[in-house]
Amino acid sequence: MQLSDRTDAGRRLASRLEEYACEFTRDEIDVRVQDQVLTIEAERTAPEAKGRRHLAERSARRARRTFTLPATVEAGKAEATLRDGILHLELPKAEPQKGHKIEVK
Repeated sequence: MQLSDRTDAGRRLASRLEEYACEFTRDEIDVRVQDQVLTIEAERTAPEAKGRRHLAERSARRARRTFTLPATVEAGKAEATLRDGILHLELPKAEPQKGHKIEVK
């Protein structure tokens, strides 16, 4: 998940991550949003060897990326799709909080 493109499309933020994403299946990728931080983690365990191993090209792998988002998003409405080795994220922006008047006593 090294290369990323992030865009602000008005009411939503869009991200496109590639490179390492093609090395993982969707079940191995974990996407989380907390406050204004987007975290993408992926982990694959090495296949169990049967017999004596001569070459191992499919090893365990772990990757993690963290991004600070430019706006608060509605995490419950976010969508993540893995297509052709590219992770696509759609993150709807949250409505800005209205100010609250505090009475002075």
